[in-house]
Amino acid sequence: MKDTLLLNFHRTLACKSYSFMLRFLHYIYSMKHTMLLAIFAACSVIELHAQSLSKTLTFGDTTRTYRIYIPAIYDSSQPVPLVMALHGLGDNANNFQGVGFNQIANTQNFIAVYPNALTDPLLGASGWSAGVNPLNNIDDVGFLNALLDTIQREYSVDTNRIFVCGFSLGGFMTHRLACESGERIAAIASVAGTMPAPLVSACVPNAMPVLHIHGTSDQTIPYDFGVIFFVVTNLGADSTAHYWATHNGCNASFTSDSFPNTKNDGLTFEKFSYSGCSDSSEVILIKANGMPHTWPYTPANDIDATEEIWDFFSRHQKVIPSDTTNTFIQEMNLRFSFLPNPASEFVQITSDLNGKMELTLRDITGKQLYQNTIPSDSYSLSLNNYQSGVYFLTLSTGETRITKKLIISR
Repeated sequence: MKDTLLLNFHRTLACKSYSFMLRFLHYIYSMKHTMLLAIFAACSVIELHAQSLSKTLTFGDTTRTYRIYIPAIYDSSQPVPLVMALHGLGDNANNFQGVGFNQIANTQNFIAVYPNALTDPLLGASGWSAGVNPLNNIDDVGFLNALLDTIQREYSVDTNRIFVCGFSLGGFMTHRLACESGERIAAIASVAGTMPAPLVSACVPNAMPVLHIHGTSDQTIPYDFGVIFFVVTNLGADSTAHYWATHNGCNASFTSDSFPNTKNDGLTFEKFSYSGCSDSSEVILIKANGMPHTWPYTPANDIDATEEIWDFFSRHQKVIPSDTTNTFIQEMNLRFSFLPNPASEFVQITSDLNGKMELTLRDITGKQLYQNTIPSDSYSLSLNNYQSGVYFLTLSTGETRITKKLIISR
């Protein structure tokens, strides 16, 4: 009986111990599960804070649409950069956000916005009024500025670090926005979208950092000087880079370098850099030998356009032209002029600067057409040997030079 009672006691104790062990293990499991849920919830909260939103904006009588990406690390108490990315002809914001800026924003802390273009009346597809189609009179410059205003009201944006980039027709629009709203933009980048020639004569921003990427086998937007949509002549990739380098007052010569060729993609990439530019600007051309009309990316290619663009943007912010630069330009504008402009047969250059000056005339491709040392008071330059178009007159005196656009029209 005693053995039976003892056995029952031990059984009871064992059962209680076993029950306790089960409860203990359940507790541990529950705690582990709770901890896992907490970790998952925390990750979910972080993920939820990264917002990719589809939004609308009424501009004029039209409802415009766009997508905006706010990274998880965004803090409204700290102004962050803004990258505006413009899609190509026939594309849309939802698709174009796949180029990868959102992923970079997650670690570099900037807002990315992807506006949608309206339907081009001639081309019948979504397309920007970028200056390549005279029949498209949609006010996209106004819309994109209104969009910037809206984002600045709704989010904490560093207005000194607003950047614009685009692909193809979006690249054209990027150049137009730089020309007409350059006071708001810190730097621009374009892939396979060069400068439309009609913009050149009216392009008057301050020094603008520019990165351009273009494939030599591009059959849609030719690398060289060409015609777009059989309507408007555009600058080639080399000419686009040279135009901005001249506009920015960069050194006439450039440095060149090659990217490592490690991918079996049949492409090679070269970089041409213009330095010595006004107000810390720079101009870079990445020439993609053998590349068609596309946006290069890794791991397929040796470079990733999105990464190259952000690396370029991250080096720049909008600056107020230096007092020295402003003073000199104002002085030169007052003391150096040429008339008429536009001109047809000749241009009369006048100046009250002392000493002799060097005068150089180049076309928009950068080719030097004329150079001469001229007297400082007055000089007449014949234009009979030059065709209608946009040219650059550069006047140099001592260590300083200034370049102005000359329009020859007949």
